[in-house]
Amino acid sequence: MHFDWGLSLRLVQAPEALFALLGLASVALEVGFLAVLFWRPARRVLPLLMILFHVAVLFLQNLLFLDLVVLQAIFFDFAEPGGLLGPGRAAGEPRPPAGQGGLRHPALVAAAASVVVCAWITRIEFYPLTAMQMFSWRDRSGVVEYYKVLAQRRSGAVDPAALRHCTYRTFAITPVVKKAFDPAGQAICREYLAMCAARGNRRAADPIARFEIQRWRWDLRHDRAGEHVTLVDRYVQDVP
Repeated sequence: MHFDWGLSLRLVQAPEALFALLGLASVALEVGFLAVLFWRPARRVLPLLMILFHVAVLFLQNLLFLDLVVLQAIFFDFAEPGGLLGPGRAAGEPRPPAGQGGLRHPALVAAAASVVVCAWITRIEFYPLTAMQMFSWRDRSGVVEYYKVLAQRRSGAVDPAALRHCTYRTFAITPVVKKAFDPAGQAICREYLAMCAARGNRRAADPIARFEIQRWRWDLRHDRAGEHVTLVDRYVQDVP
C-alpha cells in the first residue's frame, strides 16, 4: 500500500552517515534473518525487529507491506513446548524422537530455498520467480528525478492531482506517470489520466480541465536545500 507521508523529506539535511547506518542495519537484519530457521533465540527477537523495520519503511518510504508484517507470526514458537500456546516441558525433559517423516518438511524447505537462490544468481524475472533486484543498482551521481502531477480546474485553479484516489492504495502510481515521457507507453498514462478525470469529475463542483506532469531533477549531493531544482520536461493532457 502506498501513502503520502512527508517524514522522509524532513531528513534531506541529515548527514549521509545516518542513511548509511540505516542501509547497513537493513541489510544486516535481512541477511541475519536466516538464523530463525535454526536458532530459537533468533525466532524470538528477529521477527519483532523485522516488524519494526517495516514500520520504518512505512513512514520513510511511504510503503506498507502488510503481508510481510503478518508473515512474521509464523516464526514465533507458539506451539512448541514452552511456547505461548504449547504444553509446558521441564528443562531436563527429553524431546520426543523425530521419525523419518520429520525430514520431509526440511527437504521441502531446502528445495524451495535452492530454487530461490538459483533464480537470484541467474537473475530470472518470470512470474512466479524473481531475483528481487528492486533497488539493486549503483548510482553515485547524487542526482535524483521525481515527478509532480498537477490538475488545472475549469476555474483556473491549479492543485496537486490526487491520483491515488482513482485506484486502490496498492496501485503503484510512479510507473504509470513515467510512461508520459515514453513514446511507447504514453497511451497507458493517457488512458489512466482520462479514467481519473472521469471519476473525479462525476461529482466535482470544479471539474478537472487539464493534467500536467512535470519531471524534475535534483542534484542532492551539491544542493541539499533544493534551491536549484531543474524542470526537465513536462507532459500536458487536456480533459474533454
